[in-house]
Amino acid sequence: MPTQSNGREESRFPRLVIFCGLPSAGKSTCACYLTEHHGFQLISTDAMRALLWGQQFDQEYRQSIFRDQKEHVLMRVCHVMKVEHLFNGRDVVIDSCALSNRTRRLLFDTNIVDRFSVVATKYLLHVAVTGHTISERNRGRGRVSDWVPRWVPPVANREYRIIHLHNDTEAQLQENFRLLDQHFSE
Repeated sequence: MPTQSNGREESRFPRLVIFCGLPSAGKSTCACYLTEHHGFQLISTDAMRALLWGQQFDQEYRQSIFRDQKEHVLMRVCHVMKVEHLFNGRDVVIDSCALSNRTRRLLFDTNIVDRFSVVATKYLLHVAVTGHTISERNRGRGRVSDWVPRWVPPVANREYRIIHLHNDTEAQLQENFRLLDQHFSE
């Protein structure tokens, strides 16, 4: 039986799920599904960004001279929240674009301090959509969709399991929900 780093005995380790994909791919929809149907604690980088700076990751924010510093602070806040939930045995889902492998590594880090880490079963859920779908969804939300050329697909890693979801149609969304139920039901 696995034992958590905090000494509690558990029937399984808490799960850490990180969604990645382009803006408007459907990450938030799937993350909210895990929260509502499987009891995961949700950490949304969009919600945290709005709470910390009162703005979304829009054109003005992306052009800010303080953007890198703000994103560093955002990742640190998300890290503390994530580790605290995992330490207390709660499953966590992070809703984030995670546009680079560097950002994903930060999100997957479960270290509390230098020599103490929380054990978790880690998943990366890559939500893929076509460029046309991204453009249509972003246009409907009044966003600029200039993200596609900078997108870096997830790289296989022994530390976490990658699950690929496709989300261009309502039928695919329903299939994604079925896959989430299959992977994350107790």
